[in-house]
Amino acid sequence: MKSFISFLVLFSTYCYCERLLGGWSTTNDHFLKKDCLNLALDHIHGTKVSEEIRSKASDLICKTQVVNGLNIKCTFIINGQKWRCSYYKSFIQTLEVQLEQCKRVEQEEEQEQKKVEQEVPEQKKVEQEIPEQKKDEHEVVEQKKEEHEVEEQKEGEQDDEELGRVNEGEKENQPLKTNENEDEEQPGLANKGEKVEQVAQESLIANENEEDDEAKIDAMNKQMSDQNANNEEEEQQQ
Repeated sequence: MKSFISFLVLFSTYCYCERLLGGWSTTNDHFLKKDCLNLALDHIHGTKVSEEIRSKASDLICKTQVVNGLNIKCTFIINGQKWRCSYYKSFIQTLEVQLEQCKRVEQEEEQEQKKVEQEVPEQKKVEQEIPEQKKDEHEVVEQKKEEHEVEEQKEGEQDDEELGRVNEGEKENQPLKTNENEDEEQPGLANKGEKVEQVAQESLIANENEEDDEAKIDAMNKQMSDQNANNEEEEQQQ
C-alpha cells in the first residue's frame, strides 16, 4: 500500500513538473483563447476586424508551455485556410499576450518541402561524391599498380642487359677456341682448292688428247684421198 501511494505521489509530481518545466498542454481558458484569436485576426487582416469575421473562425485549439513565461501556440481555420500562430506572455513585466508570428499551415508545409528539396540535392551530391572518392581511390590504386609493373619491366630489361654483357664477356674470354675451329676449317678449304686444280688439269689434258685425235683423223683422211687419186690416174693411163 505504501509503495502504491509513493507511486501516485511521484507520478503526480512528474506530471505537474512537466507542465511547469516545458511540457505542452492544451488549455481550456476561454479568455486566453479569445485574446489569442483576436490578435491573430487583426494581424492577418492588418486592422481590427468585426465580430462577423471573428465568428467565421473555427477549430480553435491553443496549447501552453511554461518556460520563463508562458509560450502559447494556437491553430484555427478561417475562410478555408488553416493558420498557426505563436505567442508569449511574461510573468514579470507586462501580463498581456504578445503575438510573435502567424503562418498558414500550407506555407509552413511548403517551406518544409523546400527545405527537404534543398537537403535532397545536398544528400545526392554527397552520395555522388562518395563514388567519385572511391573512383579516385581506385584510380590511385591502378596508377600505383601500373607504376609497379613499369618498374618490374625496367628491372627485367636491366637484368637482360647485364646477362647479355656477361655472355659477351665470356665470348671474349674464349678466343683460342675460335682460332682452333678456324684452323680446322682451313685444311678442308685447301683440299677443295687442290681438287679444283686437279679437275682443271684433267680437262686440259682431255682437250689436248681430243685435238691430237682429230689431227690424226684428218691426216688419215688426207692420205686415203691422195691414194684414191693416184689409183684413178693409173687406171686412166692404162
